[in-house]
Amino acid sequence: MQEKKTPPTESESWFDNLDLDKSGDISKQELFESIRKRFDAMDANGDKGVTLAEYMKLRKDGVSGEARFGRLDSNKDGVLDMSEFASPADWRFDRIDRNSDGVISRAEADRLFELSEQTGNSRNEGQCFYVDRQIIRVKEEAAESLIKRGFPKADCQWTPDVIEQEKTKQNDK
Repeated sequence: MQEKKTPPTESESWFDNLDLDKSGDISKQELFESIRKRFDAMDANGDKGVTLAEYMKLRKDGVSGEARFGRLDSNKDGVLDMSEFASPADWRFDRIDRNSDGVISRAEADRLFELSEQTGNSRNEGQCFYVDRQIIRVKEEAAESLIKRGFPKADCQWTPDVIEQEKTKQNDK
């Protein structure tokens, strides 16, 4: 009798896609290699720049994708170079790496996803805050409490994007 394999959780998929050397943790080098692959997959014409049209082909998130592109395009030339594309990654890595050992463990990755799940909230509702070096999204009722307690607001546009990583992985094949 064959044992049924349970599908990987969102956290497991995200972690496994970024743990390129399968060492059991994610280094900044692995993160930036993954970002480079995503950038190259989006750069359809190979000109070392990603236009809004190229960006949206893989993102498919409509208005929020356009707004995100606009925030990343720091020089406002309508094209993302690699440094603009990867700019949020460094500080986000540090936020996920709770013990500051230079790698993201599976437990740290799991915690990133668990915090979102614990709030009982979808990714499109509520407000985001930095809590314990993590970005969490909470419903409006909970946001008031976090504001009173002094937690800083965070950018709600970013979440680990497993679907986009899977698309990039497929394009690499």
